[in-house]
Amino acid sequence: MMESENNNNNQSGIQTIILVLVLVLLVVFIGGFSYLLIKVNSIASDENSLEQLYSKIDALETKIISDKSSDNEQIADNSNQQVADKQAGSAVETKTGSEYIDLGNGLSKYVNYDLGVAFQVDYSKQRVYQTDRALRIEMKDSPAIYQTVVVFEKDSQASLKKAVEDAMLKAYKSEDCYVAVSKGMNDWDKAQIEVPVSDDDTMEQITAKWGKCPQQYTTTNGISYFLSDPSVKSKMAYFLIGQFSMDIDEAGTGWQTTFEFLND
Repeated sequence: MMESENNNNNQSGIQTIILVLVLVLLVVFIGGFSYLLIKVNSIASDENSLEQLYSKIDALETKIISDKSSDNEQIADNSNQQVADKQAGSAVETKTGSEYIDLGNGLSKYVNYDLGVAFQVDYSKQRVYQTDRALRIEMKDSPAIYQTVVVFEKDSQASLKKAVEDAMLKAYKSEDCYVAVSKGMNDWDKAQIEVPVSDDDTMEQITAKWGKCPQQYTTTNGISYFLSDPSVKSKMAYFLIGQFSMDIDEAGTGWQTTFEFLND
């Protein structure tokens, strides 16, 4: 009897232990399964985040490529525009001021872009000074020796004679002074303001007549005249040469004979 009770007690204890072990195993299994689910969800979440990151990277790369392409197109457009602007600027660019251009053999070409004229000088001996519309050609070693050319704007529709009359003689009587016309160098139009004289006039009488005309532009006992080039109708020039020459070479070429009007 006692042995039977002991066996029953042993079996009951074993069953209890087995139940406890089963419960422990069940708890461990449930905990492990829950942990596994959490890890799976975490991995799935990480994969979704990674996919989102890759998508963002792809979108960023696409934007960078697009922006770079746009920048390259803009740079190309700007470069093309700069080239076009430079070419357009070159097409309309005009020089100003004046300069001496070396022609060799001691000669230089003086070019005045503001007045639109040019002529040759012996730069070793001569130089040019500008005062407003007047150019003074003087000897370097003797500045008191000089000649002058004054450049005027001219109505392109008017003759040289009419232009001189309008510019110089409006305040003077026609019987006191008038414009005489002829042909000058290069078959250009030439004009001079003169006074009526007779064979009986004395030098004193002629001098008095000169005094009734614009003295700076009236031909007296020195060389002076107006010139205009028919191919450059908007300009005329007055040359005050005087009674001496200023040669630019040994052949006796005067600077004024090389004078030219630049094209409009």
